[in-house]
Amino acid sequence: MAILTIVLPVYNEEKFISETIKSILNQKFNDFEIIIIDNNSTDNTYQIIKDFQAQDSRIKIYKNDKNLGSDRNFNDTFKLSSSKFFMWAGSHDLIEENYLSEIFKLINSFKNPPDLTFTSIRHIDSNGDILLNLKKVGHEFYKKNFINYLMLPWKVKGSGDMVYGVFKRETLERTGIFSKVFFPDTLMMYEFYLYGAVKRINLPLRKRRVFRNEQFNNVK
Repeated sequence: MAILTIVLPVYNEEKFISETIKSILNQKFNDFEIIIIDNNSTDNTYQIIKDFQAQDSRIKIYKNDKNLGSDRNFNDTFKLSSSKFFMWAGSHDLIEENYLSEIFKLINSFKNPPDLTFTSIRHIDSNGDILLNLKKVGHEFYKKNFINYLMLPWKVKGSGDMVYGVFKRETLERTGIFSKVFFPDTLMMYEFYLYGAVKRINLPLRKRRVFRNEQFNNVK
């Protein structure tokens, strides 16, 4: 069994999904499997991911009979995983080839590894051009004390990029994952802080795609 499961919840991503999958398959660290759930896309996304599956046995794909919504799709991908470590990948984002190797280098440097390890990011546009070279995102949390817990509501807000880091699966499972509330990623991270340590690598190893004046349906 692979040590890491990378999951991709997707919907109508024919424009970007090939580039996203290639950035995962090109990782220097390769002890992983990929699970993709297509949320009943209406474009060519499913055929594209089927073509990738035919080329790489690490890829497992599923397709929903109907669109179940973003939160349900994210939760279902987690339920299909069984590896020690778990990671969601953004379906139109990219990761540098040393993204996973840097994360696991940090994880393996600890006797008791962090429960979540994530990196700083770059912003790119729909063409892949860099909009912002470095953005330090999220909040580290490894000293459990009253003051740190008291400050969590202010620290966790706006930390959705942390969701795309590498989690210890057993720790993530203790949360409600994505609940049907406003800002479910914020609630999940708040819960996660109650159970585990969180570390950030201050290198922009993930490229988050930011769209300008464009409308996409991939949030479903």
